[in-house]
Amino acid sequence: FVGGAAGVVIRLAFFLKRGMHSGMFVAVETIEDGASLAAVALLFITGLYVVLANGAGNGLRWDVIGLVIAGALALAGLVIFLLRRRALVERLAETLAQAVNRVIAKFAHRNLYDEHRVRGGVADFYRGLELAQTDPQRVFVSFCCSLARLSCDAIALYFAYRAIGYPVAPGNVLLIFIVSTSVATLAAVPGQIGVMETTLSFMSTALGVPFPVAVSASLLFRVISFWLPIPFGYAFAWNLQRKDWI
Repeated sequence: FVGGAAGVVIRLAFFLKRGMHSGMFVAVETIEDGASLAAVALLFITGLYVVLANGAGNGLRWDVIGLVIAGALALAGLVIFLLRRRALVERLAETLAQAVNRVIAKFAHRNLYDEHRVRGGVADFYRGLELAQTDPQRVFVSFCCSLARLSCDAIALYFAYRAIGYPVAPGNVLLIFIVSTSVATLAAVPGQIGVMETTLSFMSTALGVPFPVAVSASLLFRVISFWLPIPFGYAFAWNLQRKDWI
């Protein structure tokens, strides 16, 4: 129920309470992000194929689609480049830890940086990736969960259109959602606020949806999928904190 950076912090606090090392947690998040990227790619190809097969590709903004593809490939290439250079990852982790420590030290008035802990975290990270390679079935389960989550979001967008009385092809909705969520992710805006709504409306109108309908459906979808679960998420987070689980 709590997504984005806040969700990562809550998950980190929960698993650290149960003895998981921070490096292992980063490995888990990296694997989950990789599975999500693979699921996004599959749904993107599916949506594009359906739209082109139905002869509705004339309204596509190929510049936006090209940006999504280029951004995804660049991101995947950067991750692969870094993962294959452990020494560089260690230096980046140390630099980041020192920068965070300088900020915290201004308020806590103490030094929290520990080089051995940082290097140990990197070692745990690579150990987690090695363990994942020995059990690909569980990585596949993560991929299936990511695929189901994204598919449910696309279905929610489809029914948002239907709720306001506008018939739209499922393939168009799938392409609108995947391109929009990819652009919003690459924009790195907290909660994708503003970017997601704008891109959803932009892609919808590019595929022939009237602008007022596109804006209404996009806002309805975001209220249901993003804003509505937030109070429940923070209520659960408060309950976890009350039980000293985070």
